[in-house]
Order: sequence, then C-alpha cells, then structure tokens
Amino acid sequence: MRLKIYIMKKILKKLSVIAIFSLIVLLTSCDPGFHDVYIMKNELLKEVKVVFSLNGVKDTTSIGPDVDRIVMVKDGMGHSEFSFNDEYIYDMPVIIFDEDVIYKVDTTTDWDLIKGFEKTMFKKSCWEILSTIDKKGYEEYEVLYRITEEDYENALILNGNK
Repeated sequence: MRLKIYIMKKILKKLSVIAIFSLIVLLTSCDPGFHDVYIMKNELLKEVKVVFSLNGVKDTTSIGPDVDRIVMVKDGMGHSEFSFNDEYIYDMPVIIFDEDVIYKVDTTTDWDLIKGFEKTMFKKSCWEILSTIDKKGYEEYEVLYRITEEDYENALILNGNK
C-alpha cells in the first residue's frame, strides 16, 4: 500500500512539473511579436542620404532619384506601430538633403512643429502599407514613405531656412 502511495506521489509530481512547464510555454507564446520593414522612395530629382539604425547599428545610405530602398527594420516582442491607433511614429531615420538641409527632429524643441506638418515621416498616415500579415501573436508590416518636395520644404522650416 505504501509503495502504491509512493508511486502515485511520484507520478503526480512529474505530471505537475509537466503541467507547469506546458503552461509557461503557452503563456510566453501569447506575447505578440512584430516585424516591420520601412521603405523610403526618393521622388526628388536629386540624391538624398538617409541615416538609419538597423539592429542597433547606425548606417547611412544614399537613395537616388526615383529609387526605393529599405531604410530600417524593426522587430521584437510587442505590437507593430502600425497596429496602434496612435497617430505618430517616434523613431525615424534622418533624411539629409544637403549639408544645410537635414530632416531631423529634436523632440524636446521641435516636436510641436512636426505635429503641425500635414505630411511628415513621423505621421503613420503618411506611410503606405504595402503588405501586412496579422496572425494571432505575430504581425508583419511592410510600409513605404515617399520623399517629396514637401519633405524638403519641411526640412527647410526645421533648419530655420524658411
């Protein structure tokens, strides 16, 4: 009888360990993951440079006229910025039109000005969603921003040239 109780306790202990482990795996798999691919297309007649961060490493790339290029990839745990209702994107590349005209924002001083622009790379509504995969627990967005004369004009304002 004692042997049966001992065996039953051992079996229950193993089953409880398996159940707890399974529960942990299930709970962690409920965390959403995302993968966002940001593409910029230069619609100006001159080449621009874009400074971006890819996996924590800053890099600069040139984008010629009528060329599109992946400028940033964001992925990790949580939700894509494009699945939220919030109107703004807060971490964007820097566009360099020339030495004197740079599309960069210091959020401590110029953020209200940026919010006033009708078109800006910081507004999600200005990014075209090219493709989306929205499965339970996983989101993938590929989005396009068109660099236009309006961006150049906004950069002039930000640099105090207008």
